[in-house]
Amino acid sequence: MGIIEQIKKGEGKAIEFKEIIPSAEKLSKTVVSFANMAGGKMIIGVTDKGEIIGIDDDDIGMQMDRISNILHDTIHPMIIPDIYTYTIEEKTLLVIEVYPSQLKPHFLKSIGKAEGTYIRVGATNKKADFEYIQELERQKSNLSFDEDFSSDQNGSFDLNALTHTLKSNLNKDIEEKDLINLKLLKPSGDRLKLTNAAFILQGQSENVQIKCARFKGDKMDIFIDRKEYNGNIFEQLENTMKFLLSNINLNGKIGEDFIRIANHR
Repeated sequence: MGIIEQIKKGEGKAIEFKEIIPSAEKLSKTVVSFANMAGGKMIIGVTDKGEIIGIDDDDIGMQMDRISNILHDTIHPMIIPDIYTYTIEEKTLLVIEVYPSQLKPHFLKSIGKAEGTYIRVGATNKKADFEYIQELERQKSNLSFDEDFSSDQNGSFDLNALTHTLKSNLNKDIEEKDLINLKLLKPSGDRLKLTNAAFILQGQSENVQIKCARFKGDKMDIFIDRKEYNGNIFEQLENTMKFLLSNINLNGKIGEDFIRIANHR
């Protein structure tokens, strides 16, 4: 999509308009937010409403150098965006194009990673919380949430119960090496640590719950049946299937060539 089409669409997750070059802090926050997410463009010389007003291009080269120096001095790890001009209707726009980074999380040096990591939410820059900073770290390591070490390693988890769950549902004996192969345990130094997957599988992780509901008619204001299932994942799935089967009404009629036509209600 070209610059003109992007301007017509308005500001969003990957586009920000500025009439003039913003302050060093605002500039750095936006660049950090873009780099920590899917990239984006800051287009300078455009109003919030998408009106192209252009900028003074007499010292455009110095302004581009100034932007590069600001980003170099305020952001860690370093981000090197493409900075270029674009001319529309004899008006000059300055574009700062930021690409998705493999070095995330990026943050403002002056306040550090915990307070200075920003992400893009809609058309605004938001401070990332601790959990999202962890997610950015996992992205850098190409590590999914379930493969990461659990923060709960205090011994409250029943490893024998996990082994029994797997044995019952996989119909095979489960040894320590199997737990490692399934990435439920991972080596950390000279010991093995539980991963988030172990807690998820046992239904002991936050929000690991299945909620089922059947509504009257096409609206969602009257319940006919509603259930919430906890326990390990296997139990939750089994109970969910039972709920679905008990709430699916089947009828049918005999069509042409004596073929039964099934209907679902």
